[in-house]
Amino acid sequence: MGHRRFLPRDHHYRRLTEEFDGNEELGRARKSFDAFSRVENMNTILGKRSRTEQRDNWKKRSIFWDLPYWKSLEVLHSLDVMHIEKNVCDSLLGLLLNIPRKTKDGINARRDMEAMGIRKELAPIERANSIYLPPACYTMSGEEKRKFCQCLHDIKVPSNYSANIKSLVSMKDCYLEGVKSIGVPKSRHSGRLAGVGGVGKQLITPPSDELQIAHFTVLQHMTCIAPYVNEHKKILRLTHLRKSDNWYAKQHNEGFSAWLKKKVEETYGEPNVDKTVERLGIGPDFRVISYQGYDINGYTFYTKNQDDKSVTQNSGVTQIASRTNVDQMTIAKESYYGVIQEIWELSYSSFTIPLFRSKWVNNRTGVNVDEYGFTLVDLTTDGYKSEPFILATQATQVFFVKDPCKPRYHIVLQGKRRILGVDDVDDEEEYNQCDELPPFSVSIQQSNDYITIGTSYLQ
Repeated sequence: MGHRRFLPRDHHYRRLTEEFDGNEELGRARKSFDAFSRVENMNTILGKRSRTEQRDNWKKRSIFWDLPYWKSLEVLHSLDVMHIEKNVCDSLLGLLLNIPRKTKDGINARRDMEAMGIRKELAPIERANSIYLPPACYTMSGEEKRKFCQCLHDIKVPSNYSANIKSLVSMKDCYLEGVKSIGVPKSRHSGRLAGVGGVGKQLITPPSDELQIAHFTVLQHMTCIAPYVNEHKKILRLTHLRKSDNWYAKQHNEGFSAWLKKKVEETYGEPNVDKTVERLGIGPDFRVISYQGYDINGYTFYTKNQDDKSVTQNSGVTQIASRTNVDQMTIAKESYYGVIQEIWELSYSSFTIPLFRSKWVNNRTGVNVDEYGFTLVDLTTDGYKSEPFILATQATQVFFVKDPCKPRYHIVLQGKRRILGVDDVDDEEEYNQCDELPPFSVSIQQSNDYITIGTSYLQ
């Protein structure tokens, strides 16, 4: 207490009694401390001093004293904004809004006031072996809270400051979603994690066979289509006996889209048919929106053509797929690397699905691991031409750095994304910043296995 002595002599707070310690404040503020005179002629001494050397409190003059206005400041140090925000703002709001576990109006605060002899009406009262705290006169009602929050709604505050306010305020009584942030730049990925097209947008009409390949890529990754996939495979095995697994896989890949479309047309409009299945079964619009750049999942992807115009590299892509050994029926995870050639958005009337068409490195002949554990890829190889598409949501960005020791190869480096705080993402583990793909690989198996991405097979 005693801080009122720093107020002007005629300030009305000096005459208040009950609101403070019960007494008027008649004292004077102490004379300001002349720190500049102590350091004005000081020579900076670096390092430790000997025991015999005469000691003083200070041995170095701050460079701030070189500023012409510094010696005129009342407070000659920087205020700790972080702790002021946390200790003062949080405590004040918690007190005013009476937020559980945030308010400082507790038994200890009431007993402190009782010991100082102030605000006696707020002193704790013991009742039936329990302590009762009389309601504070400054406790807000629900309507007062709403009015108070409405005032905060139009205040511009730094982004981390508004986050603290949001965490304090009961959302049942107060909504601060419109609080504007200043001081911290907005992430370029804000509002774009789900996928938004960038540069080079145009409407194209691709060949029908390429469109069907892209459409089949979508179908094989949709959970709602899984029962139809199983049904189609079962029909193939019942109508064509004693065929190889490779034959069944090929027939399924080539005929599933047409079979599903016919099946959906037979039940079109029935109430028990999933509308998403209907749209997927009918197929996409023959017109496709293409882009040269696309933002999704915290990455910015470019096509190779767009990359050639830029000083940065954004066309490298990787996907983890399942490798299935047909003879032994074993499944293992394997990474595939490619360069994006085209970016498509397929329109299914009520929704769109983005895909990347890439030139893929052949894992059998174009991927190696050097003696240091780095993954090397030969970008001149061209593998898996029958399935060039992947869903954009499943893509992870990588960078290809030319190996100075092996000009034929490029070193694979994993891309990183920093999306904490973007679109309410508060747990970066949910997105896995490096996607469990470090720059080191354990091994690349060379075999005649078949690669499955979803339900399709690549040889």
